[in-house]
Amino acid sequence: MDALKYDLKQVIFICKRQVLLLFVCIIIEGCMTYAQPLLLTKITDQGILGKNLTALLSSVLFFVAAKVSVAGMGVLRSYEFVKIHNQMFGRLNEKAFAKLYRIPISMYKEKNGMQILQALQTDIQSLSSIFDEIAALSVGAVFQVIAGAVGLSVISPQMTILLFAMIAAKFIIVVFFSQRKKEVVKENLLMNNQFMAWLEEQISGIREMKLWNLYTFQNNELKKLQKKLLQSYQKSAMWDQKYSFCEVSVDTLIMGFLYLLGGYLVIMGKTTAGSLLAFITYCSNITGSITLLIDVRYYFARIKPSAERFYEFLNGKEEKAIFSKKVCYNENDKELIPVIEFCDVTFSYHGQKPVLDGISFQIYQGEKVAIIGNNGVGKSTLFDLITGLYQPDQGIIKIKGKDIRELGLETIRGKIAVVSQNPFFYNTSVIDNIDLGRRNNMEDVVQVCRLSGADSFISQMEEGYETMLGNRGLKLSGGERQKIAVSRALLKKAEIVLLDEATTGYDVDSRKHTMESLFSKQTLVKVTHQEEELRGMDSIYRLHQGKLERIRGGEGK
Repeated sequence: MDALKYDLKQVIFICKRQVLLLFVCIIIEGCMTYAQPLLLTKITDQGILGKNLTALLSSVLFFVAAKVSVAGMGVLRSYEFVKIHNQMFGRLNEKAFAKLYRIPISMYKEKNGMQILQALQTDIQSLSSIFDEIAALSVGAVFQVIAGAVGLSVISPQMTILLFAMIAAKFIIVVFFSQRKKEVVKENLLMNNQFMAWLEEQISGIREMKLWNLYTFQNNELKKLQKKLLQSYQKSAMWDQKYSFCEVSVDTLIMGFLYLLGGYLVIMGKTTAGSLLAFITYCSNITGSITLLIDVRYYFARIKPSAERFYEFLNGKEEKAIFSKKVCYNENDKELIPVIEFCDVTFSYHGQKPVLDGISFQIYQGEKVAIIGNNGVGKSTLFDLITGLYQPDQGIIKIKGKDIRELGLETIRGKIAVVSQNPFFYNTSVIDNIDLGRRNNMEDVVQVCRLSGADSFISQMEEGYETMLGNRGLKLSGGERQKIAVSRALLKKAEIVLLDEATTGYDVDSRKHTMESLFSKQTLVKVTHQEEELRGMDSIYRLHQGKLERIRGGEGK
């Protein structure tokens, strides 16, 4: 919870103007709250019972002004708290987004994206609510209790002591309910995560559901999960109602006792009706404010599980050495140092049988290399290791003679362009999907698209390069997707190009010549099943049972 306290302090410091204005509002509210019962006493005793019209009129005017001032301060206070709430919401979202960028890619395979995002948004909304209206009311309640206590002590010090003694009983009730509520909320969060994970899985597998007629079966599963989730919601709601019932019961008993005691004092002539009315008003203000302050414990019992989960996520595993590092190279040694080097590298997924078992190889500047092998032998895993998406279990991977752990992953990825078999597309325009990050001018984008062959179909689109591609590029065919992905790689002008079945969708003639001619000046490594793409390679490797074998007789440059 220390991290949460730090974020709260930072937000308060950033919003110090709003905080100062809030305290001014709260102090004014406290003063007006203190004045209202005293004005009621004057209205009752001097105005109504004393039949003094002047006193009645002046007291009513002051009373109305006090009530309107409190209402006005409440509006202004809420407005300022919204600003602070938004600052907290933005800060937590930025922290979450930064963490999503830094966590290992393997985490996204262990948990689906919807499950992660659902949990994060639930937690961020819950934590941001600290600065919602309840926070405003809680801070204001402190001043109202102080103002009310001063007013009560003036009217009856003995009854004031008795009132606060009775309120202590409320605190015991809240302690019990807040602990139970925390456990119920944790259970509810867990059930909600499980339900959203299952639902995301059904959306991802909708094709299989249709092909295998699984609707009835999966609908029954939905009902089972939904029943557990709704039971969890019901349990949480019922605890709120039980707490509310106990709270109202205690408040009613306190007020009933005070009415009896106050009425007795009026009958015995020890106090006036106006003083009793003022005392009861002060009591209502104090009990309501203290209830609100005590409720903060119950309120935080709902927030605490979200805080624990959110900051546990922020403190989770990250990619090592992610940020860019400046590295100096000796230009005289440029031709002698391998661009990519694997030194006795072993890698396995989750400690299972090694996908790569002690492999070593070197690729030099400008070299064209092909890697072949059966499906699932780990060809794409090689690329994931080169780009730092995964770390080897053993061995060292070097880029231009430097251990990737020393370079920084952003430095490595800045030198590499990857064209995968299934490239990802954002739900934005063609140009935004080619010029990722908008770093280049339009002329350069069009030029690389002409080279890759993408311009021929982009120019036929209704809005050309500004055409929206839809969710995951649904408006593109397989071949069009690959040509846009190749355009990305060309535009990046990276030193190293990794092609993972990149020519899917290209015709045979294009496959023979396109990639080598497009990336003639770069170091090129390709994974392919196409026989014609092996021609012209400087080196050809076969990956089989975790071992990498260089095939002799590969045609040189």
